[in-house]
Amino acid sequence: MTGHLIGLLYRALLCKELGMNTVWVFDGKPPRQKSDELYRRRQIKEEAAERADSALEEGDVNEAVRQTKRTIFVTETERKDAKRLI
Repeated sequence: MTGHLIGLLYRALLCKELGMNTVWVFDGKPPRQKSDELYRRRQIKEEAAERADSALEEGDVNEAVRQTKRTIFVTETERKDAKRLI
């Protein structure tokens, strides 16, 4: 699985092409100020998972796939891969 790396590389190249300097932050605990945003994101993923299940029950595979994509999170392996790429 290399989709996460392809996306990261594309984004990095686009930033470079636009003359942007980038900073990549992978480590550390999120600041306390971000807790509300992290909670909001968790809620969105949970709601998307419920909608995906409902869509599958109704036989709407396209909607189920669309909602499932909203539940994805970055794994530790993907994070390590990204660090090596950068």
